[in-house]
Amino acid sequence: MLNLNFLFYLSLIHTFQLVLSSDYNLQLSSNSPVITGGVVQFEAKLYYGNELATGYFKFYWEDNALSRNTRTNESSLPYDSWNVTYNNDPPGPYDVQVVVYKFIVLYYSRLTSQRLIFELTDQLNGELNIIQNNKTTDEFVSNNKTVVHEVSLKESDSTYLKNVTKSALTYWFIDCEYHGVTDDFKYFHFYNRSDIQHTVEALVVAGYEPVTTTTTPTTTTSTSTTTATTTSTTTTSATTTPKPMNTTPLVTAETKVVKSEDVNITNVIKTKRSVNDETTKIPHEIVYYRGSNLISSNQQFNLESPFICNRSIVPLSTNNTFGYFVKSFTVKEPVSKLTISGNNWILQGNILQLQISCKGSKPFEYCLSYFPGVHNVTGNETCINPLSLDDCNFGIRRYYGFPGSYTIVVIVTNEVEKAVTPIVVTVYEVTKQAQLSVIIVPVTFSIVAIVLIVFGVAYYLQNRSRFTVEVADFNFGPQYADYMTFRERLRDSIMNSFTRATVNTEEGGSGPIWPPNQKYGSMPRF
Repeated sequence: MLNLNFLFYLSLIHTFQLVLSSDYNLQLSSNSPVITGGVVQFEAKLYYGNELATGYFKFYWEDNALSRNTRTNESSLPYDSWNVTYNNDPPGPYDVQVVVYKFIVLYYSRLTSQRLIFELTDQLNGELNIIQNNKTTDEFVSNNKTVVHEVSLKESDSTYLKNVTKSALTYWFIDCEYHGVTDDFKYFHFYNRSDIQHTVEALVVAGYEPVTTTTTPTTTTSTSTTTATTTSTTTTSATTTPKPMNTTPLVTAETKVVKSEDVNITNVIKTKRSVNDETTKIPHEIVYYRGSNLISSNQQFNLESPFICNRSIVPLSTNNTFGYFVKSFTVKEPVSKLTISGNNWILQGNILQLQISCKGSKPFEYCLSYFPGVHNVTGNETCINPLSLDDCNFGIRRYYGFPGSYTIVVIVTNEVEKAVTPIVVTVYEVTKQAQLSVIIVPVTFSIVAIVLIVFGVAYYLQNRSRFTVEVADFNFGPQYADYMTFRERLRDSIMNSFTRATVNTEEGGSGPIWPPNQKYGSMPRF
């Protein structure tokens, strides 16, 4: 009975776990593709819903490589990683499977599993980056700045080269023309012609023996013909000189032009390319050295590598590891010579009218931003809704109703560059002047009045003696010792008029009685 109960209990747990397992999600990832001999890194993450799962888990790994690698790991973490080095497995696709178990009470119950396909390659993996102005571009480059061509290997392949190989050289081809060799995976070139598409190919050759120090062939700008099988003249572009080397490469690549189509040289590869719908044969000679000794090509060319110039096959050696990278892009002329015509000083109430033009490769896009006052640009301004142009020529019309300073930020872009230009607009106000008659009439009459007053005063001063009035003294009474002026006599007369008394006579008449002291004396005779 106990055994039956235990089995029933386990059955319930298993059924419950199967129900829960549908909510678990296992995600796998790797750094594939990786060159054979490199380390493949696998990573597994277990999710419950949208979050990492919790519990105690067991991860079981297994691949289907020839060596059949397996791994088991128990952990309280919902993720696990596995690194495998594949040294003896040929290139090709493989798959790895991960099964996850969760510990429940007494045993591990299977939750979920997942498979992932990964690839081993016989060539280095990475990409060719085109860098200009510290930015990586995929389609367009400018014709006014140097372009950096850089082979960026995957971390796994780069680690493999550092641990296994002794040297790594990169051979550069631009439009099927050999431009030299570098030892740092970089090549600098200046493209001075715009609206032309170029194809850059880089061949990385890694050797397992150290490079011996000898004299390196020097590149020139001329092209010549030679019949020797081990020496030739190297042809490069007239605008760029490859980086000088202080060591002789394990593999020396040289280019020469041969007029005859029947070139019977074992280490010369005939390359065909289409130029203006015509087939041109461009043989490339690759001479292999180990130390200072030339290796026979019959012992060398036993493998085939990627295509150089789309049609030729570059031979491989079992003593080297190769990588081939290619990138195409178009050279464009950046936005330049931005010209502003028109008057940015306008009278209040007038309409601003400006015309903008520039040079560069089309198509163009532009937008305008308006700011009050003087606005400083940073160069990071962007257009939200740009307008497209085939020719860089457009106008600005805007009305400003109030006087002051304003800023218009003009942003013009094409595929390779952006030009940000601020335009300061000044709106001025003219002071209203009164009419001429309103000014002249008051001023004229004011001047006339002043002149009349001056002449009147002068005339009075000149003729005042003629207007002197002699006042006769009609006081014929006694002369008093004290002499009274006219003002004093007038004041006394006014005061006496208020103090004068009226006397009634017996006959009933009335009349003023004058004080005796105010009676006049006898009229003097003259």
